[in-house]
Amino acid sequence: MDARIARKHSHRPRVHQRQRAHPGRPAAGREPESRPHQARRNGCRHHRRAHRRPRPAGGPRTGEIRPARRGRPPRRRRGSGRRCPRSGHRSRSARAARGAPRNGNHTVSIAGLASEIGNYSIDGLLFDCDGVLVNSDEAAAAAWNEWAVEYAPGFDFDRDIIHGRPARETIAELVPAADVHRADHALMLREVETAPLVRALPGARDLLLALPTGCFTIVTSAVAVVARARLQAAGLPCPVGLVTFDDVARGKPAPDPYRLGVERLGIDPRRAVVFEDADAGVESALAAHIGLTVGIGARGLDTRATLVLADLSGIRFDGTLLYLGGAVQLRADPAHAAPTQSQTE
Repeated sequence: MDARIARKHSHRPRVHQRQRAHPGRPAAGREPESRPHQARRNGCRHHRRAHRRPRPAGGPRTGEIRPARRGRPPRRRRGSGRRCPRSGHRSRSARAARGAPRNGNHTVSIAGLASEIGNYSIDGLLFDCDGVLVNSDEAAAAAWNEWAVEYAPGFDFDRDIIHGRPARETIAELVPAADVHRADHALMLREVETAPLVRALPGARDLLLALPTGCFTIVTSAVAVVARARLQAAGLPCPVGLVTFDDVARGKPAPDPYRLGVERLGIDPRRAVVFEDADAGVESALAAHIGLTVGIGARGLDTRATLVLADLSGIRFDGTLLYLGGAVQLRADPAHAAPTQSQTE
């Protein structure tokens, strides 16, 4: 019996014995057999090593906003990657490189922009309040002009006000230093009283109600009590991460407000978009390295915003796509975009 077993194993080729001992290792001096189905599933070993494509710079891994293709990407045929000159197999690296960003935040793609702007994937939106979401010019003019009768005779809101600048800084230039606190409190009371005159701008309410919770916030130069009163009068939701002048040491155009805004959203500033109407707000966003700045209204034309829209009307949001194709564009200038990480280093 032992002799027959020994004779049976002695007729087995040595190459076959080595393959049985190491199934995944080819025998010495023998080329591995071609298995197209396995190469399509696992990828060619030459592509995985020597012919691996370099990872593109920027993109979701580094936090940089990267232009994307317009609309849905075209379908690619199976195995249509780069052909390996040694095995003839095609890789799937090109198809894998188009995967979604690996993060847990809301991913919003901006579509419908001018062709030179392209599409952008972002993680959060930040809105200025006055001039972007609400029309508070009538209410602010009434409050300031009434306040000026007692504290700054000769002051005219339409002529002397600087939009986007904190009211406390303007008051400090108009009244003595000893009266700044009292004058600021008096103006705040008048702004709260005139808040019922505030109205929501076109498209603001529909857009804010369509945005997922935690995906956006409001960054304003007003104090908290005035900002909340105006949002309530306009019928707009107040986000949890609202940023007001009370929350920062320096207001716009310093970068502090928008830095705090992206910090509360928990996102990279280069993957955020800011909607502003004032030059001070746009400069604050650029100083905070916000990836995309969108100006609103005629005042937005005097800023360095990348894109300027007439208002928020025509903007749609379906949960993953923020579509600007229906908005009226006043300017699209990519030269005004904020610097990326590679440009600032």
